[in-house]
Amino acid sequence: PPRKKKILGAATDVASFLKLLYEAPSEEEAETFFRGHGTAKYELIPFLLRKHENGDPKFLPNEDRLCKELLIAHYDEFQNDQYCFDRLVRMQHFGLPTRMLDITGNPLVALFFACSSKPQDDGEVIIFRITSDAVKYYDSDTVSCLSNLSNLTYEQKNNIDVSLEQDKFNKTEVVGKLLHHIKSEKGFFEGRIIPNDLSSIVCVKAKRTNSRIKSQSGAFL
Repeated sequence: PPRKKKILGAATDVASFLKLLYEAPSEEEAETFFRGHGTAKYELIPFLLRKHENGDPKFLPNEDRLCKELLIAHYDEFQNDQYCFDRLVRMQHFGLPTRMLDITGNPLVALFFACSSKPQDDGEVIIFRITSDAVKYYDSDTVSCLSNLSNLTYEQKNNIDVSLEQDKFNKTEVVGKLLHHIKSEKGFFEGRIIPNDLSSIVCVKAKRTNSRIKSQSGAFL
């Protein structure tokens, strides 16, 4: 969706950056996350969803194949990952295009990325205020539904109709395939997907399974 920027100000050093954050209005019962961009021209789009200049998707049509090929090449690295979301987190840090966007709970981490990638441009640090009850964890059922979309082919993903009523939606063939993947990691899953969940954007806190996630206070959209 298009962003309406509410700019807090411009910082020229760490002290002025922190001053802007301290003076920013806070929200009760909300968690704060950050993302740093090397230029304010960047959009909040996961690597997987980037497009060619003509508008065609670069990577999305091959999402399921990309994931499988990486699993084949580095199977041992993924053996201890319990959920599909855990695998996507690890794939993200292998450099694979995924449907996830890195965010961090540490503003200085975001500041580093805003300053390091394109030093000739003005960087941008984006602040996300997310109500605590809207923050999901790695074992969330909603997160399992969204993560396992990566196991479907491009054609299957395009056949998902989230406008259907819930019972009819869950009886469609393509949702049956999605449920199959979800139940492979959660045998107790009831088999009822809420259609709107598949078109939502959620904030997820990941397991801190490697040093990079630990140092970045990692979470994802």
